[in-house]
Amino acid sequence: MTPTGLDPKRTVPVSELADPWPDDGYAQPGACYADHDCTYQGHLLFACPGCGRVGSIRAGEQKPPSPSWQIVSGSLREPMTLTLIPSIHCIGCCGWHGFLTNGVFVSC
Repeated sequence: MTPTGLDPKRTVPVSELADPWPDDGYAQPGACYADHDCTYQGHLLFACPGCGRVGSIRAGEQKPPSPSWQIVSGSLREPMTLTLIPSIHCIGCCGWHGFLTNGVFVSC
């Protein structure tokens, strides 16, 4: 999937990403890979909410060494419930900036 409907101010609920690494590097904006088998333990694989470019961030209940995010609530195994701090700034693509709160990517 190539980027469509680019919107660096998009607010979108998390959806499940079926394949963590699409061949072209893009997925439905806001899609996340639920790490049920712990293959990517400690990382959230997600598609940028603004453009759909797939990437990952390191997160934990205790904030890992930077750059990283603290899990406030929810689980990497269930990203539809996840709240992270601080904000997420997608660099290297459309520049989306916002928060993941209760399973919703909310633009700043």
